[in-house]
Amino acid sequence: EEERRAAEAVEAVAARRSEKAAALAQEPEAGPGVTQIMFRSPSGERTKRRFTTDTKVRQIYDFVDSLETVDFPKYSLIMSYPKKVLEEDTYDTTLADAGLVDAALMIQPVDAD
Repeated sequence: EEERRAAEAVEAVAARRSEKAAALAQEPEAGPGVTQIMFRSPSGERTKRRFTTDTKVRQIYDFVDSLETVDFPKYSLIMSYPKKVLEEDTYDTTLADAGLVDAALMIQPVDAD
């Protein structure tokens, strides 16, 4: 039973990764109205990507969902300074309004309940 659940969780993460990767907008070129965000995984691996400053926080989560290094079902994105967890209530906020211009975010796994 436990092995079956573990296999289902792995399949769910792979399906989410594929779905989110297919739906991602093309990465914009550097320029006005564009910012770069650095993501750090629990293993220390870093990934950078550019987004327009009017991109919604929800799309940042979609990008992280598409990363091969994110192999856990639930996680939080955390700004290191000032320390802030990007909660669901920020999903419809733009990166500019959320203070995420040229930000660094940590990807923190969350225990599934």
